[in-house]
Amino acid sequence: SCPKEIRDLKNELDRSEALANTAKERCNAYKNEVQKLREQIDMFKLSPQLGTLVSQPKDKPSSSEAIAVASQEGTQSSDELIASLRSELARCLGNNRIRGDEMFSQLKELAVLKEEKIATTTVINDSKVLSEDLQHAIEVMGQHKDDIERVRTEMHEIFDENECYKEAIKILQEGKARQDEVIANLTGHISSLQNKFEEEKRSAVDSCKTAFEEQLRQLTDNHKQELDVAKAETSKMKFLYSKLCVENSVKEAQLKGKTAALIENRLMTIVRMQQREMLNAIQEHSVDPVAGAESELVMAHRRCEEMIIAARIAAFDDQSKVLQRMLEELRKDVDEMWQTESGIPETDANQATGGQSSRGAAPPR
Repeated sequence: SCPKEIRDLKNELDRSEALANTAKERCNAYKNEVQKLREQIDMFKLSPQLGTLVSQPKDKPSSSEAIAVASQEGTQSSDELIASLRSELARCLGNNRIRGDEMFSQLKELAVLKEEKIATTTVINDSKVLSEDLQHAIEVMGQHKDDIERVRTEMHEIFDENECYKEAIKILQEGKARQDEVIANLTGHISSLQNKFEEEKRSAVDSCKTAFEEQLRQLTDNHKQELDVAKAETSKMKFLYSKLCVENSVKEAQLKGKTAALIENRLMTIVRMQQREMLNAIQEHSVDPVAGAESELVMAHRRCEEMIIAARIAAFDDQSKVLQRMLEELRKDVDEMWQTESGIPETDANQATGGQSSRGAAPPR
């Protein structure tokens, strides 16, 4: 690749030199044209002295041979000579104007060519530097020729190994294709096994569901029978509880009668005691029996009311205690009857009644 690059750079250098020579030739031609134009301008500056710019046309060509033609026609009259000179000068001036336009366009081209020359010179310099670098690289490559040969040998070995790897990759791809085929077969077999397992699972679930429903039905029937027995026992217990409530009411009525009689007897005793105290007080205050009797009666009446209130309170306390004892005995009797009739332990009976025995509340009617 390095000789090819050097050859390309040499060709580019030759082309750049040819362009530079062409630019030089054009530059010389432009210089000659500029010299001719300068001569025409000098002639144009001399034209006012000859009186030829009075009726000058603007669109006729000019030539540098007008003065020579005018000098050869010396035999003509002065007016004809002046007229011919004027026409020739006008033609020369028009031609000069055209040449000036061409000169400006060529100057623009010259500027472009100068820029191209500068760029070409830069490319030539770069090419020379690159050529020197390439020459140095060629020398270095000549020095490292053995290394290059060794690298080439290694590259050939690497190419051989690459071919071996390609063969191995081909074998692996074939093995992968066979593996994909085996995987596809296994996938189909697994799918069939899954379908079979789903069918077996579905049938097992259906059989379990049937057995569970049958067991549930049997348990439901058993619980219904037990519930009927419990309802019968509950009805029996409600009857016994109603009977106990009636007995409790009778006992409460008897207790209230006894308590009322006891209170009445105590009140009569208190009244008799107060009467005796009043009589004793009257006998002791025989000086003013009326005033003493009134005061003693008032005091006795107050003491009697206080004693009646105290007696009622004491009787109410006694009645409450007696009722509390009767209720506790009644609760114990009900609990014992409940345990005896139903055969439930005491803790279970308390839980079944919701702790009603311990709180003193009666079971529901």
